[in-house]
Amino acid sequence: MLGKFHFTFLIRDPHYSIPSYYRCTIPPLDAITGFYDFYESEAGYDEVRRVFDYLRKIRLVGPHDANGNATTNGASNGVYVNGDGVNGSAAPANTKRAEICVIDADDLLDDPAGIIKRYCKSVGIDYTPEMLTWNSEEDHEIAKEAFEKWRGFHEDAIHSTELKARNHQKARKTEAEFDQEWREKYGEKGAKIIRAAVDRNMADYRYMKKFVMKA
Repeated sequence: MLGKFHFTFLIRDPHYSIPSYYRCTIPPLDAITGFYDFYESEAGYDEVRRVFDYLRKIRLVGPHDANGNATTNGASNGVYVNGDGVNGSAAPANTKRAEICVIDADDLLDDPAGIIKRYCKSVGIDYTPEMLTWNSEEDHEIAKEAFEKWRGFHEDAIHSTELKARNHQKARKTEAEFDQEWREKYGEKGAKIIRAAVDRNMADYRYMKKFVMKA
């Protein structure tokens, strides 16, 4: 069953994803989202990395990434080694291994067309520029219905009409500048919570970033 999927991993720098999620768990947004507590465990970076490594280990993705680079799949621990069943586990028959597909959100926002073109090539579908626009009544109804459960979390996306490149790349900030920004927006307590969560998730983010797709 897993061999029928072309797995894609969308990652985002914790310096931006963590405060974005934290914002949805405090007033005034918490009244809309229904999330009244911030749980760092819901960030998901550790889980994404473990799923990613598991798929590489059982050879459903890789060893090549979407840029054509070969990678090592790491220790196999006896799973699917040389196609032999080990510990009751057998290698998938006639399974074409998908390229490693990891997309960084910043790369996607800097060059939507380039990244989506490369992604389409990887998954085997034809790219068209229309993929980057959704401005019909039907499109908006589909988005509204799909995200209804997550009200307050994706309002910008729901009310958008297209994906276009940013006018300017995101400015680099020092860690001190991030801390100051978080203190100003969320207070001392909120800034400490965000900082701790960011620091604990950066290793997993950096690990996944080694495999990101380039246009």
